[in-house]
Parts: sequence; structure tokens; C-alpha cells
Amino acid sequence: MSKEKNTSEQNSQSKRQTAHAECEMLRKKLDETQTKLAQALSLAREYKSDMERMKERAKEVEMQKTVEIATKAVLEILPVLDNFELALAKIADDAAAKGFKLIHAQLAKVVEDLGAKQIENGTEFNPELHEAISTLPPQSDEQKGKIAHIVQNGYVLFGKVIRASKVVVYGND
Repeated sequence: MSKEKNTSEQNSQSKRQTAHAECEMLRKKLDETQTKLAQALSLAREYKSDMERMKERAKEVEMQKTVEIATKAVLEILPVLDNFELALAKIADDAAAKGFKLIHAQLAKVVEDLGAKQIENGTEFNPELHEAISTLPPQSDEQKGKIAHIVQNGYVLFGKVIRASKVVVYGND
């Protein structure tokens, strides 16, 4: 009986060692799998971040192209708009002036629809918005450095001056 008991204990101990070895092997595999999973998740997060950055960059490039195209279109239309304004100032016939005003309004609407806004010219000269093409002597100290006359309207597109207003300014003398 004691031999059987020893054999039984040895079998039991052997089974425990085998089970323990299998358990250790499974723990190692689990650890490796968890490490691989963590690496895969990290890589997936990086790829997701890269994709989001690429999408943002693509949007920026698209917006830049849109701005360039709109700017080119507006800059090509503005001389026509300017010529209409000059013609309107010279037309004496009210019926003809009315027709020119309608066409002028349509062109102005096209420019506005492209995103351009006419610079609101106050009385103060601003070198970021205005280009002084001439000066006049001031009649008083209050007139010094102020806009005397707007020769050509300026425009802003997407927050950027695409054409400064051309103005006559009272000098500082």
C-alpha cells in the first residue's frame, strides 16, 4: 500500500507540476497577448490621430485653394465694377443710369457672394486698409491725416485685404 501511496503521490505531484507548468505557460501567453494588444491599440490610436491630422490638412489645403480661386475671381471682377461706378458718375440720362445701376448691383452681389466685403472707409487713414495716392493741404488741424476723398474702394476677402482703398489724404502740414 505504501508503494501505491507513493506512486499516487508522485502522480499527483507530477500532475500538479504539469498543471503548474501549463498555468505558467498560459500566463506567459496571456502576458504576451496583452502586450501585443496594448501595442496594437497604441498603433491604432496613432493611425487614428494621423488620419485626423491628414483630414485637417486636406481641409486647410482645400480652403487655401478656395481662397486663391475666390481672390482671383474677385480681382478680375473689381475693375469692371470700378468702370461701372465711373460710368454711373458720368451718365446724365436717368433711364440709362437706372440700367447701369442694376448691372452694377448684380456685379457687386457676385463679388459679395464670393466672400469679398467692401472696406468701410471711415474718416481716419489706416495704412493697413488704405493706400494714399495723393495729399491735400488741411483746412484745419482736425483734418490732418484724415481721408479727404475715396478714389477707389478697397475689398477684404476672408479677413485679408485683397485691394486697399485708394484715397486722397489731408497732409500733416
